[in-house]
Amino acid sequence: MKKTVIICFASLLFGITTVSAQGILDKIDKAADRVDRASNTADNAAAKGDKAGKLVGKLGKLFKKKSASESDTENNKISGNKTTVSVSGSSVTFAQLKKIQGSLEASSKVKKATAKLNAKASSIIVIHQGSTEDLLKEFLKNSKDFTEDNVTEIEDGKISLEIKNKKN
Repeated sequence: MKKTVIICFASLLFGITTVSAQGILDKIDKAADRVDRASNTADNAAAKGDKAGKLVGKLGKLFKKKSASESDTENNKISGNKTTVSVSGSSVTFAQLKKIQGSLEASSKVKKATAKLNAKASSIIVIHQGSTEDLLKEFLKNSKDFTEDNVTEIEDGKISLEIKNKKN
């Protein structure tokens, strides 16, 4: 009888321990689910934040600060026609670009000239009075280094010049 009571008591104790252990495992499982849900919520919030950031970036482009030449002409501080003089060649230097800018600014019709040097395509944005052809005539008259042979394209608002290498 003692054996039976001990076995019953051990079974009862083991059953209680098993139920208690199962409860602990259930609590651990619930906690893991909460962590997983929190992680998913954070991932969703990050994805929405990325979408919002992209939207803000697109809206920011609409309201970006304008460059000085754009804002000057829009605010009518400097009024006139805008012509872009593109300068190309195998080796356009800063000195050559400044020389072209100086020849352009020597004209009384030119209000403002802004140079941009780039390895692939340099340009000068000119705000002036009169037509693009008038600007080109004034430039060729003021320039000693450039002739009509250097002009590769002329259209309303655009002049293309090519700097040719000097043959030694």
